[in-house]
Amino acid sequence: MKSIFSNLNDRRKNQKAKEEYNKRADHGGEEVEDFSAEANGSDENSEARKTPRTEIRASDADVDRADDLPLPEAFATETAAKEFGVKGPQVDSTSWGTSSKLTSTDSLSNFLTTKMTSNPLCYQGKRFIYNVIYFEALYAACRTYLERVENVLVCYWKNDTDTNQKLKLECTVQCTPQPGSSEILAKSINLLGIFEGLTVGTGADAKTFGIVESTGSTKCTMSAIVSPRSKIWLYQRRYVFRTNMTFVLDSWNTLSNVGSPGGYHIQEETCFCHIDTQDFVITGAELTGEQMVDWPSESVADLMEDNGRRVEQTKMWEKLTTRCRNALTESGVHGCQVDVD
Repeated sequence: MKSIFSNLNDRRKNQKAKEEYNKRADHGGEEVEDFSAEANGSDENSEARKTPRTEIRASDADVDRADDLPLPEAFATETAAKEFGVKGPQVDSTSWGTSSKLTSTDSLSNFLTTKMTSNPLCYQGKRFIYNVIYFEALYAACRTYLERVENVLVCYWKNDTDTNQKLKLECTVQCTPQPGSSEILAKSINLLGIFEGLTVGTGADAKTFGIVESTGSTKCTMSAIVSPRSKIWLYQRRYVFRTNMTFVLDSWNTLSNVGSPGGYHIQEETCFCHIDTQDFVITGAELTGEQMVDWPSESVADLMEDNGRRVEQTKMWEKLTTRCRNALTESGVHGCQVDVD
């Protein structure tokens, strides 16, 4: 009899352990939030469903296990995602080997857009278009400001089946200028080079851009295990920057602002760049609205001084050197800004 009861207890223990394993395996081996309307005691449009936004990293074992699950073939990117959509979500970003974990302490994860009460100055300095040592140089005096932070929709997915689904889609981590003349100008002064190691924000919202985020474009594969009868919204964090600049010619041992044809209107240009980061937020409710924040800003520096010399004059466009005019024109600066009467 003792042997029979012992075997029965062992079977019960094994069954309980198996159920616990399956329960944890369905959620990537971690305890997760239940995003279902039933779990929150209300319908899917209620405030109760606005759960903490989080990114959960699946273990290798759970990702492998999910390969046996049905894989939906359709997926959406950016604003094209309208007909798809997780209880116990997981995001795997092993393409980079690192990933930021977004929690409810990160206020950026609770709104679609974050704007600045006053755009913080993030960078200021000189970016050379060319520099012929001991002869002539042309540089842009730049100041870069953070305009806003966006959570850009990557995918909305809805699982209407009674089984888990594994969603896979390709994402792009990139630092890129706005298309058009700004793209040419940004390349000519290597504007994207300012972002590696740059830190914006404060506290839980602070962000330092790594080499992958600030260098060109990198493709990566994201995957999420979608539980039955549930949905997800997957967003990628984007930072939008504005750089204002004027141009200084260093020639004849004199620093001169670049002026207008027949006049002294200082030529100014603006470049917009954005960084699509490695930070993703996944939630069971659609993000909406915006918040205003007041983030730290650099103190304005004097960019009109160089080794004891100052920019104290403005040269008419036609008085610039041929090399200078050609370089500016090739960069998309045509000297067409003039004084308005």
